[in-house]
Amino acid sequence: MEQKTLFFYGKSLAACILSWTLPFAVASPPSLAAAHPGGTYAPGFPSRSQWHVATDKALAAFAQIHDEPVSKVHHSTLSKFTLTAYCLDKKSTGKIPGSPGFGITASGTHAQVGRTVAVDPTVIPIGSLLYLPHIGWRIAEDSGGSVKGRHIDVLFDSQQQALAFGVKKHVSVYLYD
Repeated sequence: MEQKTLFFYGKSLAACILSWTLPFAVASPPSLAAAHPGGTYAPGFPSRSQWHVATDKALAAFAQIHDEPVSKVHHSTLSKFTLTAYCLDKKSTGKIPGSPGFGITASGTHAQVGRTVAVDPTVIPIGSLLYLPHIGWRIAEDSGGSVKGRHIDVLFDSQQQALAFGVKKHVSVYLYD
């Protein structure tokens, strides 16, 4: 088997394992706790119809803090995530340039390298601003069929870069408050 085939099979297998073994809720950061008594993110927070609004707010915050170290901003720590990588090609997205919806995220934005990540919206709400160690600030703009549980898929320019990134396990991520 080619290396790229192994990566994508591994990514799918990792997603299956994550969906079977990891919880679908995490403790809410203080800024969201009031919205959800009981302290967990509820599926659909914010509601799917509000993902674009939440993402617009995150885009504004991203513009202001994208060069800031995480230690300089208020944040909550979420641990034990698996990070994988994808790119805008048929193998990763199932779509080709020119296809309806190609490059459009679940929140309705255009996917952008250096900004877009895919998350499970029952764990991290779409529109959240995240800091990923050794990567930087990213916005949870997208979701995906194989992104389940504590899994974040980072957008890269090419399949070669995505393959080089590989899979990172047991990563703490930081959620902007």
